[in-house]
Amino acid sequence: MFKANRFFRRDCGIEMSRRRQRQHLGDLSSHLLRDIGMTIRVSDRHWRDR
Repeated sequence: MFKANRFFRRDCGIEMSRRRQRQHLGDLSSHLLRDIGMTIRVSDRHWRDR
């Protein structure tokens, strides 16, 4: 019982860390996409001004 509980807790921790990593990656990609979109918008405005 105790051994199974310990294994279960370890699996839960692994799953939680994986989920957290995936969420972190999602946040990073969204930030990168937003930055890319901003730079494209700025360069577009720059080209229009010229």
